[in-house]
Amino acid sequence: MHAVGEVPVLLMKGAVSALECWADGAVVVFSDSAALGAIGIAVLAERASRLLALAADEAAVDQAIPILHDGLDGSGFVALEAGLALEI
Repeated sequence: MHAVGEVPVLLMKGAVSALECWADGAVVVFSDSAALGAIGIAVLAERASRLLALAADEAAVDQAIPILHDGLDGSGFVALEAGLALEI
């Protein structure tokens, strides 16, 4: 999703396909509980995202944090919780 004057938001579930240059600086939200760490690493390897937002259960997020921690390199990281808003 992209609105003029706003940061692009990329909603992902499943494998990461090639990300175009508009994904640089984007907010990437992904929710595949079984593969949060793998998806996050693939996104970080492809583009410099502004923020990674994990939308999954607590156990999946807890497993993804150590996998993603060292690869963030300036990208932000947040775990989303159902029913709560995040303003960027």
